[in-house]
Amino acid sequence: MKGKLGRGAGAAIVVIGLAMVAYHMVYVQVLLQSSFEHRVTHLAFALLLTFLSVLRGAQRHRVAALGLVFVAMTLFSMGYIRLWSDHIESLYGFAGPVEAAAALMLIILVLEGTRRDWGITLPILAVVSLAYLFWGHLLPQGTYFYHSYIPMPQALAFVALESGGAMGGLLLASADYIFLFVIFGGLIGALGTDRFFNELSKALGKRLTGAGGLSAVVSSGLVGMVTGVAMSNVLITGAFTIPAMRSQGYTREQAGAIEAVASTGGQIMPPVLGLGAFVMVTLAGVPYVEIVIASIIPAILYYLVTYLGVRVMALKANIHPPPEPVSLRALVGSSYLFLVPVGVLVVLLAARHSIMYTAFYVIVISVVLAYVRKQTRPEWRELIRHLVEGAQSGASVAVAIAAIGIIVQGMTTTGLGGKITAVIMSMGDLPSTLVAVALIGLFLGLGMPTPAAYALTAALGAPVLIKMGVPALAAHMFILYYASLSSITPPVAAAVLVGARLAEANFWKCGIEAMRLAYSLYLLPFLWVFESTFLMQFTDPLTTVVSLLVGTVSLSLTVPVLQGWALGRVALWERGLYALSALSLFWYLIDKDRRMLALGALLFLLTAVHEWRKRRRSGVAQPLARVPEV
Repeated sequence: MKGKLGRGAGAAIVVIGLAMVAYHMVYVQVLLQSSFEHRVTHLAFALLLTFLSVLRGAQRHRVAALGLVFVAMTLFSMGYIRLWSDHIESLYGFAGPVEAAAALMLIILVLEGTRRDWGITLPILAVVSLAYLFWGHLLPQGTYFYHSYIPMPQALAFVALESGGAMGGLLLASADYIFLFVIFGGLIGALGTDRFFNELSKALGKRLTGAGGLSAVVSSGLVGMVTGVAMSNVLITGAFTIPAMRSQGYTREQAGAIEAVASTGGQIMPPVLGLGAFVMVTLAGVPYVEIVIASIIPAILYYLVTYLGVRVMALKANIHPPPEPVSLRALVGSSYLFLVPVGVLVVLLAARHSIMYTAFYVIVISVVLAYVRKQTRPEWRELIRHLVEGAQSGASVAVAIAAIGIIVQGMTTTGLGGKITAVIMSMGDLPSTLVAVALIGLFLGLGMPTPAAYALTAALGAPVLIKMGVPALAAHMFILYYASLSSITPPVAAAVLVGARLAEANFWKCGIEAMRLAYSLYLLPFLWVFESTFLMQFTDPLTTVVSLLVGTVSLSLTVPVLQGWALGRVALWERGLYALSALSLFWYLIDKDRRMLALGALLFLLTAVHEWRKRRRSGVAQPLARVPEV
């Protein structure tokens, strides 16, 4: 709302945003309060920033009044919980009227804040979980989904105040390190690193086909190493890669799709990965450094297959742009802004320092490095703006994670999670169960952030996969991967939506291009479930080499199948051979049937020889004619 209220809300956002950043940085070094009090403070900051943003953007008096009510509710409920935290921790769910009222307010605030930032899907799931918690005892006794009566005050305390609900371990992950890495990712993308990415991409493009598309793949992969958020990645790198691709001959839809697929890979790109990886530390109980190591080969395969698809797009459209001049001075002069923080990040994680400690030092180093040279030195106002924007992004994630805690605790208290798990297990065989869990992850990811989709899918699917013999790390990586791929999966496809807007492209056409480019990537998680080599868990050297080679070839062969192009145009019957070869090699990794390996290898050799002979006869692969856009 314009006027004093809007300006006051804007000023309050700056003050509270900076206070939130300062508090979390100090907390890393000084234990200011207990773990529960830390979570309360974190969520209080997050809710205040969320609803102050409502006040600042309100265009009608009714919306502004509602924003004021939510701010007042936040101050009362979170203030009460913080002041009486020792008493509340000792309740063990047996809440009195005041505690129940504070819990109810907190639930309303969390769900409304989540709705405003992330849409309606997550709040609807929370409401369904709460309704079942409150009234599931009214179902006919003896039926599958019946549960015992739980008094309303006790139920409210369970989901809002206990260690498994909104204030639970997931929120602790947000308070301890997710928030700090959101700040770090925002700073890296803002403090002059765009010049480094741009010059590096041009340097690589001088030697490889499809320079503009390669620029998107490289820069998005590098930014994804530290941001781990698909939409932010698209916004940071797409601002310069999409115009470059358009100027070189890629269609609008291709440019948007390439950027979306490349940016989505940032969620599985070490050393930071996506925010879901930090949630995995809590849910899977796996050290973060082990998750980073396990993600190396999947990330390499992801970007290798993406690059092959981009290269084929360039060959089909005869995109051979003249090499752009590379400013070596700009490349070297700005490289330290990215390489030094990432190097420190890797070293500290490898030395087994805590994630909090690591995040603190890479943030400090990033800011200090930006002020070393005048050319990269941001104004104080600019730095404050980036810190406040980072705090708002971290607050948005914190509120969504609190909503996840409500849902998970509701399912745990009523036993609903175990009942759904039993239904999934009734499918019997592992491949069918994996498909079901993958679909759940993709479906949930359509309407909520990746950490939320991963956490809910893990609560339902991870116990099933582990009971069926899948190692915990492989099971959770499988789920995280599909939750991440929801960013490019229609009908929502948030990363594609942002890419399409930047490219001024049709969303659905852009989504189809993204699916064509990323189709084989949907198969990748199945490989590490059946073959641990893909998670850097090696056995004997021969098995390791064969598995990696077969996996790489099988995924790469899907590119000519979907694009209709290899070294030249691929006929329909040739596509069939490529598809059969890819399927045979892929099935060998699943079933270890050597006949499939022999068949796949034979078909691959036949198609490779055929392509080579065809290329020799034609001299040079003739690209398809460029079809001008209307």
